[in-house]
Amino acid sequence: MPRTAADWIALYLEEDLDEAGDVTSDAVFPPDREGSARLVARERAFLAGVGRAAEVFEHLGAEAEVAVPDGRWVEPGTVVLRVRGLVRALLAAERTALNLLGRMCGVASLTRAATEALEAAGAGAEVAGTRKTTPGFRFFEKEAIRVAGGDPHRDGLYDAAMVKDNHREAAGDLRAAVRAVCTARPHPDFLVEVEVESEADAVAAAQEGADWVLIDNQDPETGRAWAEAVRAMHSGIRVEASGGIPLERVVDHGWADRVSLGALTRDAKCLDFGLDWGEGP
Repeated sequence: MPRTAADWIALYLEEDLDEAGDVTSDAVFPPDREGSARLVARERAFLAGVGRAAEVFEHLGAEAEVAVPDGRWVEPGTVVLRVRGLVRALLAAERTALNLLGRMCGVASLTRAATEALEAAGAGAEVAGTRKTTPGFRFFEKEAIRVAGGDPHRDGLYDAAMVKDNHREAAGDLRAAVRAVCTARPHPDFLVEVEVESEADAVAAAQEGADWVLIDNQDPETGRAWAEAVRAMHSGIRVEASGGIPLERVVDHGWADRVSLGALTRDAKCLDFGLDWGEGP
């Protein structure tokens, strides 16, 4: 069974604290010393993960109050979360909370920028993530994409099928591979997607029962032509564009139903947030 958010947060804190705990704070502060602090944006960010950062503090017994919820842009200097409790707990949670929030906001900010570009162009395509995620952090990166209005796509190899180039090469027959996957669906709503390398492949995948075709590594004009051809023959098919698409060129692929971008997670930086001591303004 996949881990929950609470499971991952506990694991991250265990990584930082191990068995010895925060040796610095434990030496400096008595166990009953209390304090307060606030998480502040140091740069512009689309918020995702404020509530998750709060959960980090709460896991160690502190209280947390969300000042600005997820799903909106904030400017530098914005207080997004206030925390209070034992000083040892606040300082032990600080870096894990900042890492979690900063990384999620980095992914969300790229996702939101791409989504807003498509919306401004009047394109109906959704922005989608991929499995090019940070090991051990996929749960939160996918959540950040969702918060920013994108499609997280499949969470792993278990919740949707995708016949890719190496499946085809190993099987030796695209139609046979697609037919086998469609036959093995665990339930009628289980989605099957097929990566295609030609217009003929796209048509063949649709004929064998695929729900989606993924047009990979094609220029926008070629991809659009393949999409129009397969849609004309199979009106229910949905089309994804993917393969090295730069964020600044996402609009060129707006003819697709979704545009998947590995860059949302691969190229996202951890945005800068800080923990400022005291109640503040």
